[in-house]
Amino acid sequence: MLAISGDFQKDEIVKKVENAFHGWEKTGIKIPKEPPPLYSFEKSINYAFKDVPQSTIILGHLAVRKTHPDYFPFKVLNFILGESGFNSRLTSEIRSNRGLAYSVGSIYRGDVEYAVFAVICQTKSVTTSNVISLIYNIIRDLKKNGVTEKELRWAKESIVNKFIFSFTSSASVVNQQMIIDYDNLPEDFLERYQENISKVTLEDIKRVAKKHLYPDRSILVVVGKSKDFDKPLSEFGEVHEIELKGE
Repeated sequence: MLAISGDFQKDEIVKKVENAFHGWEKTGIKIPKEPPPLYSFEKSINYAFKDVPQSTIILGHLAVRKTHPDYFPFKVLNFILGESGFNSRLTSEIRSNRGLAYSVGSIYRGDVEYAVFAVICQTKSVTTSNVISLIYNIIRDLKKNGVTEKELRWAKESIVNKFIFSFTSSASVVNQQMIIDYDNLPEDFLERYQENISKVTLEDIKRVAKKHLYPDRSILVVVGKSKDFDKPLSEFGEVHEIELKGE
């Protein structure tokens, strides 16, 4: 794909592109398409040793794709859980209230073929298991009880208001349009983005949390020094030791 943005006349730039690629011939080569990942959810506890005074914790699983009807509710859910910084549940409880981590939050990357959701946290070695327990419990609570009206209203307003910053340059604008074209999304996907966020309800969040959050069937990866942990990782399940490459 080729996209161009800037201050130019369309006819002129089209002519320049045609001249630049004049004489090129199709080779007939087809790029093989990777099969989409298998959407299975099985608990897995993984540990990698690294001689450092703090642990890196990642807990996550596959999530709803961008084309799924629950894409927008899940985005709002994730924003409340951990993407929104100090106002998120993860940061508020683990960092602000307990002082157990400087860096903690969640990510949701929704794509057409696959999507991932994960909580990422760094904490002192001696508070590793405590923080893991808190992460599990915070997700379980959201899955069971949903969110408040205040959280939902704030999250939707925040997401809608910051959407404009996805179009701060000509490059970012054309990049967004290329994504729509490449992913074969509806032409009005961007135009309706804010509307679709604003339509998310408390019931949507509760339903999506129950349906698409799997705290007890997630993959947990911990990197650090297990001998300094407050409790052994085996308390969370069978531990698979993995080796860090390039160490």
